[in-house]
Amino acid sequence: MAHAFFLAGGRTMSRVGIVLALIGAFSCAACDSEAENAFERRMDERRARLQQRYEAREQQVAEDSEVQIGEIDQRIEQLRARREAELEEELARERVRMEDTIERRRDQRLEALSQERDQRLDQLTEDRQRGEDRIEEGLSPE
Repeated sequence: MAHAFFLAGGRTMSRVGIVLALIGAFSCAACDSEAENAFERRMDERRARLQQRYEAREQQVAEDSEVQIGEIDQRIEQLRARREAELEEELARERVRMEDTIERRRDQRLEALSQERDQRLDQLTEDRQRGEDRIEEGLSPE
């Protein structure tokens, strides 16, 4: 009733006025309810669009991440292959250095053995010569 009193501008209303005021109030409530339902539908539609947009963005991020991971894996594989090639080259250079060192040592050892053999041969030749000289001295009539 207080609502009807205020609708009448502070004056008392007749029953018809009160009924009309109540009908108006109910129709306003119905309008409000309809407006509220429409608002809720719009909000639900907006939520659904946002959810779709979010899912699409999430999917795009996942795909981009997969692409980036693939690129990173490819780069790692390239670096690994390059490092492997560098290690093989370094190993080949080290092998050549070692072979050169071994060959140089072998040549030095062979040279030392050759000198030792020559010295022994010279020594044997001298010993033989002295032996022959002694034989000749011992056999010669003096």
